[in-house]
Amino acid sequence: MKKTMTAVAAAGLMALTGAVQAQVIDTNDPALVGPYTVAADGWVSVVVDGAGGGGGGYDGCLTCVPPVNGTGGAGGAGARVTATIRVLAGDVITADIGLAGGGGTYNDRNAAVSPGPGLGGAGGAGSGAGGAGGNSGDDYAGGGGGGGGGASRVTVGTAVVVAGGGGGGGGGSGNDTGALPSLDGEAGHSGSTTLGTASTCLTADVGGAGEVYTSALAGVGVDADGGGGGGGGGGYTGAVGAGGAYGIDGAVPPPAAQVAGGGFGGGSCYYTSGSNTFYGTASASAAGGAGGTGGPDAATAGTAGSSGRVVVMLVADPSITAAGGVTAVPTMSQWAMLLMSGLLGMFGWRRMRRNQR
Repeated sequence: MKKTMTAVAAAGLMALTGAVQAQVIDTNDPALVGPYTVAADGWVSVVVDGAGGGGGGYDGCLTCVPPVNGTGGAGGAGARVTATIRVLAGDVITADIGLAGGGGTYNDRNAAVSPGPGLGGAGGAGSGAGGAGGNSGDDYAGGGGGGGGGASRVTVGTAVVVAGGGGGGGGGSGNDTGALPSLDGEAGHSGSTTLGTASTCLTADVGGAGEVYTSALAGVGVDADGGGGGGGGGGYTGAVGAGGAYGIDGAVPPPAAQVAGGGFGGGSCYYTSGSNTFYGTASASAAGGAGGTGGPDAATAGTAGSSGRVVVMLVADPSITAAGGVTAVPTMSQWAMLLMSGLLGMFGWRRMRRNQR
């Protein structure tokens, strides 16, 4: 009996140490981009990061009196959504990452060769692409708006989790006359941290484009001069980021000066239509892909944001952990596992020898 109990205890401990967390998808690792087919019933934890929006471009004229220096707004961060999902043998897990929004280009009338009007950054691709940043006004120009970040998505059997992309930063609007202050572009907004739970989560959608101040909008005798609005972040149907408003440098005759708006963040959500249920509720924060920086000075474009990421891990049954039962054992290296196995084997052998005496 003692021999049997010792062997069973050792086998149970080996099974426990073997039930370690295992990473099965990480879109930052070329070997783990997926898809992944689940081998046995269990649970997975998912972390989904939307991409960051691009920064807005600079608008400047250092020879103007006083100097003009309208900096671009920073891009907004993508959302991060975390959840724990039930999986069954044969379920397929796929990931689609959002790509970063591009930075808006600059307009510097002090440069020997001006790049011309600021151009909006491209929206990042993804499961719900980000909207393009708006170009600068089509007369004296300004900084281009940053592009919105793309949404990221993970599909686990019948369940889906989406993290919205961040909005692009607004372009700088530097006033030439000196009569009005120069205006820095507004920062883009982060991907939404309010989670939707409707079936519309299943369908990706594109963020709105940043607005552009055109001659038709300015009217006769008014220069269309101002930064472009930032592009909206990608999301899902009914929940995408709107593009930011165009900037106005101010003019004589007026309209009044107006800051180029940052793009709004894309929607985030989670939903299941079948047996792949969620343990509790998903959670969200603004810790996804970082937004790009706005152009800070002469001859400086905004920088692109950071792309999104999806990480999926096999985990222990969360209901057992929550009830105070067996918790997941931290992952061990293969050498640590071999050492553990050897020690357990030696311990079992010594016990059996002692019992035989």
